[in-house]
Amino acid sequence: MRKPLVLAVLLAAAVCLVACHSESERGGLDREAARHLAAFFEVHPRLILSQEKLDALRASLADSRSELWRRYLEDLPGKVSAAAHMPEQLDRGNGDLAADLAFAWLVTGEDSLYLIARDYLFELCRKPVWDPEYDLLHGHLLLGAALAYDWLYPKLSRDQRFLVADRLGEEAEAQYRQITRERAWYRNQYLQNHAHVNYGGLAFAAGALYGEDPRALEWLGACDSFFARVFEVSNPDGGSIEGLSYGNYAEEYCLRYAELARDLLGRDYYKCEWLRNYPDFVLHSLLPATREDCWAMTFGDSPRHGNSHGPEPQLYLLAGRTGNGAALWLADRLIAQRDSGLASASWWALAWHTDSIRPASPAEFPLQKHFTDLDQLMLRSAWEDTSATLIGIKCGPFMGRSQTGVSTYDLGAAHGHPDAGSFQIFSRGRFLAVDPGYTMLKRTANHNTLLIRGKGQLGEDEPWFATGEALAFGQYPRLVEVRSTVDYDYALADLSRAYHPGLGLERFRRHFLYLRPDMLLVADEIELEASGQLFDWGADSLLLTGDLSVKDGNVVGERGTAGCVFPGGDGVWSVGLSYVDNAPGTGAYTLLVDSTPLFAWKDTLKVTDTHYQVIPEVRLKNGSRIEVRGAPLGKGARLLKLAVWDRHAPAERSVEWLLHFEPGTQLSREFTRIQALNGPVALDVYPLAPERRSHDWSTFSVEKGLQLKTTERLVIRPVFTDSSVVLLNLLHVRSAGAPPLDRLTGGVVRSQAWLRWFERGAPVNVGLDLATGVVTVQRTTGIQP
Repeated sequence: MRKPLVLAVLLAAAVCLVACHSESERGGLDREAARHLAAFFEVHPRLILSQEKLDALRASLADSRSELWRRYLEDLPGKVSAAAHMPEQLDRGNGDLAADLAFAWLVTGEDSLYLIARDYLFELCRKPVWDPEYDLLHGHLLLGAALAYDWLYPKLSRDQRFLVADRLGEEAEAQYRQITRERAWYRNQYLQNHAHVNYGGLAFAAGALYGEDPRALEWLGACDSFFARVFEVSNPDGGSIEGLSYGNYAEEYCLRYAELARDLLGRDYYKCEWLRNYPDFVLHSLLPATREDCWAMTFGDSPRHGNSHGPEPQLYLLAGRTGNGAALWLADRLIAQRDSGLASASWWALAWHTDSIRPASPAEFPLQKHFTDLDQLMLRSAWEDTSATLIGIKCGPFMGRSQTGVSTYDLGAAHGHPDAGSFQIFSRGRFLAVDPGYTMLKRTANHNTLLIRGKGQLGEDEPWFATGEALAFGQYPRLVEVRSTVDYDYALADLSRAYHPGLGLERFRRHFLYLRPDMLLVADEIELEASGQLFDWGADSLLLTGDLSVKDGNVVGERGTAGCVFPGGDGVWSVGLSYVDNAPGTGAYTLLVDSTPLFAWKDTLKVTDTHYQVIPEVRLKNGSRIEVRGAPLGKGARLLKLAVWDRHAPAERSVEWLLHFEPGTQLSREFTRIQALNGPVALDVYPLAPERRSHDWSTFSVEKGLQLKTTERLVIRPVFTDSSVVLLNLLHVRSAGAPPLDRLTGGVVRSQAWLRWFERGAPVNVGLDLATGVVTVQRTTGIQP
């Protein structure tokens, strides 16, 4: 650690630096931003809460923010207690707590809180190791320590400032070095929360140390360039390819940077569509009936709530910056779910609460919301009815429409799932058709969509979404059409490009017809050739030699082979390897068949660490041993999945239609329907087409699931008579004590799907033209004799 004399020299250099005007000396900041920043030289506090903002905040604590302040004070004794016990191994909460304690003193002015905050910050700075991986923990610690330093600065002595600035500068430089020179894996993943957190922490350290450490301008310049790109490429519909929970995490740190850049650099990022539309993503995920630990319908790696990342502060801030009354209503609603305290909303909710607008009314919210970049569709029967129905549908490409097919490398899709065409149903206060949430192995079999020849979609069977494979084969499912009327909501998805081309799937179009309030018709048009075989082996199933081993679903080590025994027929096949290599040129890879080397390569791509190597025209025999040899593997490289396919190999046609229910749901066959009973609520499944089909259900293990360990899973298998088949399934929600649909019939004739049932003795006829998407709904009024 540097001595005070060294810091004095650095301070002198910083003073000289501010007086200079060349672009290079501003560390990448443009002239206008550097000029704006210069106004904050020797000004503290300057991060998030300037003196002017602090005065306004204090004045509001007895008025507009009184309820939030009361809740904050309920949490404060626990924070003070936590400060007395610094753990041996730091965690993210230690960084957050540093800022929290400093905020408590800053607002109250109580000397006892100052001493607690100061001593906690000192203890943090004396810890020999913050985060050996310089990852999420490091970002939290940098940001928390930077805020605490900035806010406590006026009361710290010169030597005390040296203590904190020395360590904060040391850790900031290490983070900067990780990103710029040591190729941290998240360095250019603009849609990935790890990048947002670590660049965000570095930016706050730079903001706190500006004027003391000349390196701060270089750090801030790197962060400014990174976040400018984030705001440019993030999903313009306000969603997140990482799902709701990690979307909240990303938004949390990106908004913190947006505020820092607004104050210190004069930047205005609030024209960014992603930021402006983000409240809609949270709002339309809101369940009709909510609890603190279960309030959202989510896709991807996400629990059924916002995790520990708000989203209340983000919603308050965006309500004020963009005039979004729905965001203000939602933030108030989510905080009110708690019996006491602010939990993860913490002081940020106080700082970012707005008085400038009024909350919107749910009566103004639309019942349908299509997130056009993610192609996620949220449909509901009502807003202010806790027994209402919410249906979520996810169909889009893995990086969103705006970047999939445009970006040549992964921008951060690891937390996505291979779940195109999947849907969920929540009604009468319960989840009925479910998604598994966070899983450490991504599998299509976990979702309410199709398996083709027993295989799921591109991106599956790896711990994180297999972006290399998805990029290699042009994964691009999408919603083709969405429309809404008084009687129904309709959506058509083309999901053919979600699956590996080696499977021989020529056509998969899924129609969704939501008949409010409680019926969902799902019609699947499938065309499957009589050829197409795909075999794949995840890391856990590969045969290893040398010093290679499996760790957390990855093959790791320095030298050896990872292979399999080929179970297919004799012929010419293609082989693919999914792997991660963070050190271009250090690894040497060879494909061997029965110990004979056939193809060798080195990774030289610098823009990405995620790779998919295809070796075409490999002659194989049944029982051949296929191996990939690393001699050595690249530094820190990981092998993830080996695949073999032949689009022209003869194969039987098979499709599995999947529907998952909550654990403990009781399924039974009731004449023409399958009843799924979840407490007082039933979901009836009516298989209407094709006539020749089979079905079964069983308890399904969600492999490496973190939220759901098991589900009850229904599988429907159509019988092919030629290359095409249409599956027609109706799902109907009802109270367990209510009768099922009266005399329901339905089917498919040519391209016409139809339904007929009776309500109070009168027939209801519904038609769906699968070719044109035209829907007809005919209801006969009056009770029939």
